[in-house]
Amino acid sequence: MNQQTKTILREGGKKCFQFLIRYRFAALVALILAYFLFWPKRAPHISTESTNPMPGQSAPALQLYDPDQNGADPKWSLPAELKSDRLQSLAAQVDKLIRDAEKGAQLNRTRKDLLPVLSSDGMRTLLWPGVKGGGFRDQSLPHDWYELVKGQYDAVEKGTQVLAETQDEITEEAVRARLGAIQAHLIGGKLLTGDVLCVKPVEGHVERRLGNLSKEVPQMINVLQRLADEFPEKMEGTIGSLTKQYPELFHEPQALGVRRLAYEQFEKDLGYGGFKSLRPGTTTIGSLMGRGLPGNIEWNNPYTKATRLHFTNEWLKIGPYPLTEAYADFHENGGLLRICLRFDRNHHEIYEAFKRERYNLQESTNQWTRGSTKLRAMCPSTHIYGAPVVAILAPIDRNASDGPAWDEIRIVAGDFLGSENVDDSQ
Repeated sequence: MNQQTKTILREGGKKCFQFLIRYRFAALVALILAYFLFWPKRAPHISTESTNPMPGQSAPALQLYDPDQNGADPKWSLPAELKSDRLQSLAAQVDKLIRDAEKGAQLNRTRKDLLPVLSSDGMRTLLWPGVKGGGFRDQSLPHDWYELVKGQYDAVEKGTQVLAETQDEITEEAVRARLGAIQAHLIGGKLLTGDVLCVKPVEGHVERRLGNLSKEVPQMINVLQRLADEFPEKMEGTIGSLTKQYPELFHEPQALGVRRLAYEQFEKDLGYGGFKSLRPGTTTIGSLMGRGLPGNIEWNNPYTKATRLHFTNEWLKIGPYPLTEAYADFHENGGLLRICLRFDRNHHEIYEAFKRERYNLQESTNQWTRGSTKLRAMCPSTHIYGAPVVAILAPIDRNASDGPAWDEIRIVAGDFLGSENVDDSQ
């Protein structure tokens, strides 16, 4: 063996050793799985005789009395001699077992969908600030969450669960096949002794498994729903996906429902490039006077040299949010030039609603002002020439605790473009 070959073998062995050290847990799980699934003395036992009703929980051996399994008793193949009423009773038992087994399978599929959500890094990160000192409104939530996911954070227990879940799936497939065979034998009038013997142990297994899943899955649903109630905004995407996937199991948290309704009202008021029924470039003062003015008119405004309509009553709101001042400026020819909506509260909520309604926002490159005050403006990234310009504004020199102190929405006629940034009123 030359020196080059020795070097290659030495480097290869070193890399194999590093791989095994790095992935030692996965390698251990693979070896244990191989033992359970492929070792001659183990495989028949798992596929036909034993099961865990829930991953990680032990259960008594399940005997399926299958005449075709290895080491089957010849008596299991003998025809079963039952009276008519006993046959009917057995058929009813088998029918219930098939339905309950399917319920268990459905619950187990739901469990497999929900457990990764509960044990995700994002969920753990979501709960952590409360432990550091923020606290929880729902004080039992952290404990109830942990009880459901603790096995996912213990390497040994997680390995045991992986094995148990594999064993559980194999057993469930064997049970499903065995019940199908018994059902076929009943239909064909060829019931076997092994079929009769099989029903009782399978019944105990199915009931035990269904009972465990019927307890755990609702607990998972309950904790996820409480997490959504505790963190409505941060859980919005997760609970939204679960509500779509399982509409009969999950519902929108009240806080999100209130916000959604607020957004819907906001979008209705600010839709189509206007405010309520007014739209720059389309609405005229004459058309308003014909159906009743939503406010008080100030003629020959000294600042704008136009007619100004100050809104009152219900027009001093955008969606559910109150406005401190709202007015529309009309050109001397009667056309609507501009709408200004000002507010001194709900800054963040109005900005979030505006952003949602206007989708992609970008900072305007124009110089927007209110008298001598320079403003920061956010507008939709796309604009159709001639269409109204809609912007949300905040003084450049003033910020709120959560960002710019947004305090006005301004809607300007497209043909007024070039002057849309100027408002001489204070």
